Amino acid sequence: IGAAYGFDSIEAVRNGAKVVAIDKEASHIEALKATLSPEIQNNLQALALTFPDGVNLEPSHYDGILLSRILLF
Repeated sequence: IGAAYGFDSIEAVRNGAKVVAIDKEASHIEALKATLSPEIQNNLQALALTFPDGVNLEPSHYDGILLSRILLF
């Protein structure tokens, strides 16, 4: 959450992780999607949502959640 242009998300996907990247800016999400090669894009779900009201995470579904610089705003 707070993926921005997806620097952490990109590295995680490139290393085999399945990632849900969330940022409030749709332009950031589009840039993130454009960065990944087609063969690994299936491991990324990128969403333009606002936190906390727009984000509904399924309990017990994720191995970890990174809140990146969002609680400051």
